[in-house]
Amino acid sequence: MASWHSVHLEPSSLRTPDRFGEVAPVDEHGRHIAATLRRLARQTGKAPAGGNGAPAAAEMERVCTEAANQLSRLVDGVDSVRVREDEAQQHYVVEVRFRDSALWMPPRALSDGTLRYLALVAMQMDARSSRVLCIEEPENGIEPRGIPALITLLRDYAVDPDEAVGADNPLRQVVLNSHSPEVLKQLEASEVLFVEAVRGPEGRSASIRPVAFMDSWRNSDEGVPLAYFSQWIDGMPRGQALLG
Repeated sequence: MASWHSVHLEPSSLRTPDRFGEVAPVDEHGRHIAATLRRLARQTGKAPAGGNGAPAAAEMERVCTEAANQLSRLVDGVDSVRVREDEAQQHYVVEVRFRDSALWMPPRALSDGTLRYLALVAMQMDARSSRVLCIEEPENGIEPRGIPALITLLRDYAVDPDEAVGADNPLRQVVLNSHSPEVLKQLEASEVLFVEAVRGPEGRSASIRPVAFMDSWRNSDEGVPLAYFSQWIDGMPRGQALLG
């Protein structure tokens, strides 16, 4: 259970700068985005692993470019990401620049949604991040057309079972819940568990069932039938042929 990381990204935490020397990963509230990006640059650059030494400029640029590329798939108009050092306040702050603008936007000027997805991007890039990521309704605050990119990001966070576990494929899982049909349509049928409230002799309880489809590794004998499930999401998740 110590590996579980239930994410509740909070606006105030997402906007909190990191003090000089901070090396903690992004936490469940969204703190330490700037510190995480700096640490990732330091891990592959020439700077020592701890302390307040600056990462190599080329590595810092590489890490920030990767973060900007991933964020741009979720938030329209994103051009660049950087980590700015504030010597007067002795802290780091992450900033975003949008296309057709020369201004760097600090966290206080960014939307909650932009900061939420930047936190998820930083977590995905960081192999030190939680082994089991639990997230509720990740689609909140994102345009429907951005949902495929969001699910791709979360899928990239999780371990690829077809590849060897290692630094580029850390042993991580994602557990999410959602009421969004568009999210469910991006998942494989075997990845979906359908939860609904039922009333019985002992009162109200939850029924948790897989989607019934052919050649499932789950026990689909009591799975949710095609017709019943499709009425909820106006379609079906990706995957093998489904059973009616």
